[in-house]
Amino acid sequence: MASSIMNYSKVSPWYGSSELDQLILMAAPGDRLEFNRGIYNHWAVYVGLQDLPDSFGPIECVVHRANNTIGSSAMVSKQHYGTGDVTIEALKEVVASSRVRINNSKDSSSCLPSDVVVRRVLSSLDKRASASQPCGGTYNLVTNNCEHLATWARNNTKSSDQVNKVVKAIRYWLVPDNWQLVPSLVHLYLKAKKIEAKKQQRKGTAEKMMISILLMPEKYIVYNSSRSKRC
Repeated sequence: MASSIMNYSKVSPWYGSSELDQLILMAAPGDRLEFNRGIYNHWAVYVGLQDLPDSFGPIECVVHRANNTIGSSAMVSKQHYGTGDVTIEALKEVVASSRVRINNSKDSSSCLPSDVVVRRVLSSLDKRASASQPCGGTYNLVTNNCEHLATWARNNTKSSDQVNKVVKAIRYWLVPDNWQLVPSLVHLYLKAKKIEAKKQQRKGTAEKMMISILLMPEKYIVYNSSRSKRC
């Protein structure tokens, strides 16, 4: 393992916007950052202290594909860059109200030196220069999203676990024999909604649980079978 590879295979705890100082203490330029947006996760590459046009001195920044769903800077990104374009922004603005962690879990398969990662992802800011790159060009949710960019920059492979998970789930639910799970899933969802209302949980908890089951039905099957054995 090269000495210039920082935070090799590191996966940190999750941090909220008020805890960013703790994340920054352990983060190294070139880290993949994962942002929990609820029903999906956003990805970026941490590039350390950088000068931005509207900043007073260097600030902690990330390079990512602009996202207009969270935060004020995201709206600026949409206006100035276009949603899905590669841009550099202040870390705190991209975090906004979500949670973030370092996630270098792909390093065991392939990992580039940290300075190379930063150069690669910064070069993506130039549309002309990045046109020939594997993750350059137009944003595409399935083939060229934010996770593709972050994984290509650090691990030199264009992949997205989120896309792979969805494709796997679609293949599962296309099999008619698996439809027998639907009634029990509906029952589970309605039960979760009642619990959500009774315990005053955050709205949407039941929906997030259902989406998780639909994307990973094998986990529900294991859980359901273990409950049946106890009964």
